[in-house]
Amino acid sequence: MSEIFLSLGSNIIKKEFWIKKAICNLSSFCKIDTISSFYYTAPEGFSNQPWFCNIVCRGMTQYNPFELLLKIKEIENTIGFKRPFINGPRTIDIDILFYESLQLSVPGLVIPHPNLDSRIFVLEPLLEVAPNFIHPTLKKSVLEISKLFKQSRVDKIRVDKRVYT
Repeated sequence: MSEIFLSLGSNIIKKEFWIKKAICNLSSFCKIDTISSFYYTAPEGFSNQPWFCNIVCRGMTQYNPFELLLKIKEIENTIGFKRPFINGPRTIDIDILFYESLQLSVPGLVIPHPNLDSRIFVLEPLLEVAPNFIHPTLKKSVLEISKLFKQSRVDKIRVDKRVYT
């Protein structure tokens, strides 16, 4: 079994519902043992849309990264993944953040996720789940990465946090 960290997000009506549904589907082939609170953040890139709800979960899987990605895409498609354009609204989006300490870059799959160190909606829930996990490329803990990110932001970051139930 391999340790994985996944990010889940939605900004379509019933955001929490879609995330919980995705977690249930993930649980059919992953042992999910830790789930962050819900984090609500303003959209980035295209601001004329509802706020996003995001979580990070930690689990174990027997699937290799490519099989895991296929299973994740099945879940997104089953739930009804819709994103009319880049950075647009979506029903559910699931990203592989870490797969053990693997470093992988092939078309369609990059692990660790290439943008996780610059996304508050990933860093905040990841910090709750795994503050001491060492990013295999950056060689820094999630806590250190989060501190660096917050120091580099001059604008105000607004994050709402609610407990996952």
